[in-house]
Amino acid sequence: WNGTIGLVVKEGKNTGDVEGTYYVGGIAGKISTDSSQSNFIETTSNASVKATALVGGMFGDAGGIKMTATSNDGTTVTATGTLDESTSKFAYVGGYVGRAYGVTIDGSVNDVVIDYSGELCIGDYVGGFTGYSQGIFTNVINNARVYAPNSNHVGGITGRLDRAYTYVIENVTNNGEVVGKNYVAGVFGYWQNVHTTQDSSVRRVDANSITNNGNITASGNYAGGLMGYVHFDAPYNSHYSSSWNGQQMLYMKDAVNTGSVQGETNVGGLMGYCITDSGTSQIFTCTQTGVVTGTNKTGTLLGEYTNVILPNIEE
Repeated sequence: WNGTIGLVVKEGKNTGDVEGTYYVGGIAGKISTDSSQSNFIETTSNASVKATALVGGMFGDAGGIKMTATSNDGTTVTATGTLDESTSKFAYVGGYVGRAYGVTIDGSVNDVVIDYSGELCIGDYVGGFTGYSQGIFTNVINNARVYAPNSNHVGGITGRLDRAYTYVIENVTNNGEVVGKNYVAGVFGYWQNVHTTQDSSVRRVDANSITNNGNITASGNYAGGLMGYVHFDAPYNSHYSSSWNGQQMLYMKDAVNTGSVQGETNVGGLMGYCITDSGTSQIFTCTQTGVVTGTNKTGTLLGEYTNVILPNIEE
């Protein structure tokens, strides 16, 4: 479905298994809308969904929608191969959406297992809710296992989150085990927030009540209880970047990790790696009780970091 008119779907439901190649979902293979009013409310999927790649329990590919009070309690979302683009291979596998642009997910629960473990499963972007996202998550819970042992960018909520400007992420919880290769975490495997607007206004991101209770295993690098790799950057312009020096770009409050975290290099109970350019990030009132195991640049809280303030941490 592709349109500019607001679409509202309430109490939609799928109970039949779905199988295809690409752009495969329990509700729709692909949906794109220019309207911020497009909303799926109390929509449920109770089915298994299987594809080569670009697959989600709700949508294979989605843009410009909001999902409110939705739930996915099907059996599995399974992908068996990759979507090849130029020299890169992508999986785009998620419990809700495989690839999500401008998608907001609020008040929703995922209980479907993510299985991306076959011989040809070497693509990037696998997550409990979305494989790849440029959206916002609030009041969401993932209870299921995310298993992608040969993939990069693997997360209990999303494999990779790319977003800019000011926004709030809050009340996000992962309870499922997460297994991947590089950039693996309970919440966001890879989180990048690069500002491209050329002005000097402060654009802080707030992350409140972020919790991971699942065990995290990475066979490679950048593993974290909450995030594997975090990069916050100012605009690509030296004039504007200089005015951001000392500004707070990420403020994280009440973050909790209780799961074990295992990897090679850059392994941390909260984050494997966090860098903030032309500003600072602050992690405030957080708890970390999970066992952290790595071979290089390993920390109880952060494996490696630049321009990050760490006050009031409970271990």
